[in-house]
Amino acid sequence: MHTTQGDLLRRIACEDIQQPTPITNILLNRECQLAVFYGWEYLVTYTTSGQQLNTPAHKSAERMLCGTLSRDGEYLFVGTENGRISIIRLFPLQLLYTFPQTDSPTRSIAISTNQRLVFGGLESGAIVVFNFNLNRWQHERERTSRDVQRSERSHLT
Repeated sequence: MHTTQGDLLRRIACEDIQQPTPITNILLNRECQLAVFYGWEYLVTYTTSGQQLNTPAHKSAERMLCGTLSRDGEYLFVGTENGRISIIRLFPLQLLYTFPQTDSPTRSIAISTNQRLVFGGLESGAIVVFNFNLNRWQHERERTSRDVQRSERSHLT
């Protein structure tokens, strides 16, 4: 990280990755946390002060080509070489959902401003649109999580 004058403030480096791997993508959320793609398979999160948040580095089973964050910065949408778009919770790095596989690699991803549509730009030139209401899905996941916690507490008493 550098100042606007070009002075080096801090160097972001992941000690979990053994060999030098180039940074291929950097995403920043509202809380100023960084999601950094190293090469095509590693995903690491940092604070803006350069502190690594997830240890060890997350290694993907597929080659990650692109990514974008949800508006609240809690969910990361990742496009892969196998033509899949996946949703990963940023903290902790946890795979939550994968859309159906497409016929070619996903080169770009975008989310509509109302977070109801997920767009995938494919290497073949096609654009796929998934109707996916992230707001409703997130609300249902939270409600299900609360219901599970309540049932676990009732079994303990």
